[in-house]
Amino acid sequence: MTISLLDSGLKIIERIIPNPEERAKAKEKLLALKQGGELKKIEIELQSISDARAHDKQSYGGGAVDFLRGIVRPVITLSAFSFYVYSKYSSIPLTKEDYAIVGMILAFWFGGKLLGKDVQK
Repeated sequence: MTISLLDSGLKIIERIIPNPEERAKAKEKLLALKQGGELKKIEIELQSISDARAHDKQSYGGGAVDFLRGIVRPVITLSAFSFYVYSKYSSIPLTKEDYAIVGMILAFWFGGKLLGKDVQK
C-alpha cells in the first residue's frame, strides 16, 4: 500500500478530534493496535481486496468472453426481480427465502457501491 494504515489513521485523528487530550488517547489506541499486529492484519485484508478488484477488472481478450462475463450478474438480477414482480401481480405467495434472495440482490448491487468508492483521496 502506498500510504500505511497508521499514517492514514494519524491524519484522520488530527482532522476529526479537536481536543488535545482525546487526540492523544486516540493516537495511543492506534499505536497499541499497531503493536498488537491488528493493523498489519487489516493491511493484508485490504491488499487482498485490492487484488480481487484488479482481477475483476482484467479483460479476457474482448469479444464474447468479456460480454458473457459481464452479463451474468445483470441477467440473474433481472430474472429474480421479474419473478418477484410476476409473483406479486399473479398472487403467488412468496416465502421468506424468496424475499431473502431479492434482499441479497439489492445488497449486492447497492451495498457494493459503497465498497467501490475510494476511501483515500
